[in-house]
Amino acid sequence: MREGYLAMKKYTGKNRSLRYLVPLALTLSTLAATPAQATGNNIYVAPSGSVGTGASCASPGFVGGPSIASAIAAAVDGDTVILCNGTFSVSSQIFIDEKEITVSGESSAQNTIIDGAGSTTGILKIISTKNVTIQNLTFFRGNNAQSGGAIYLSLR
Repeated sequence: MREGYLAMKKYTGKNRSLRYLVPLALTLSTLAATPAQATGNNIYVAPSGSVGTGASCASPGFVGGPSIASAIAAAVDGDTVILCNGTFSVSSQIFIDEKEITVSGESSAQNTIIDGAGSTTGILKIISTKNVTIQNLTFFRGNNAQSGGAIYLSLR
């Protein structure tokens, strides 16, 4: 099993060095080698507001940080989960388990932020041998003292 975090290790003491975790190159190539095909449905998640028809960011099917996990759970192979512009606060890890999906910010990484608020064990955990594409997102304040806190990838 190959696994690792796509994140920067947290500096925790004077005798430990601040370092990048270098399954980074492996992880990036695994995530980007053959991106999921956008042949399915778009599932829209807004950081706040009201649930609508699910047809766009103006009328999202899911609202709020915790609903990212619900949207991913509802996705099937080929779907794209679109996180609308804004900041999503999450307090527990979001899992992608054996799905060939895309999780994308609406427009750019500067405009779509997932804030772990320092309370998660890593913001996004991907356990899959299928192709997963993560794009146009900023991960902020993920927390895992052992291995970083943004994206954890485990290939079965």
